[in-house]
Amino acid sequence: ADITTEGIMVISDQPIPINQTFDLRLDLPEHIFGSPFIDLEGRSIWNNPDIDPSFFNTGFELFNVSPENAKIIEQIIQEYGIRG
Repeated sequence: ADITTEGIMVISDQPIPINQTFDLRLDLPEHIFGSPFIDLEGRSIWNNPDIDPSFFNTGFELFNVSPENAKIIEQIIQEYGIRG
């Protein structure tokens, strides 16, 4: 839902445990970014119920973001206005 080069918020239908490390995959429109996805590493640092009680929001701190992936994240922010 929100993304920066330092973190991302994920909306899910199940709560995600905090203080755990996850491999994350961000699907991309390939015709814009030249790749169908990027892989990221993140640690879940908070979670709470979404405004819609069927969903949960989880904040992830990203780490080891490659310069190439950071550039794609910046493009996403520019293209879609998604900011943390």
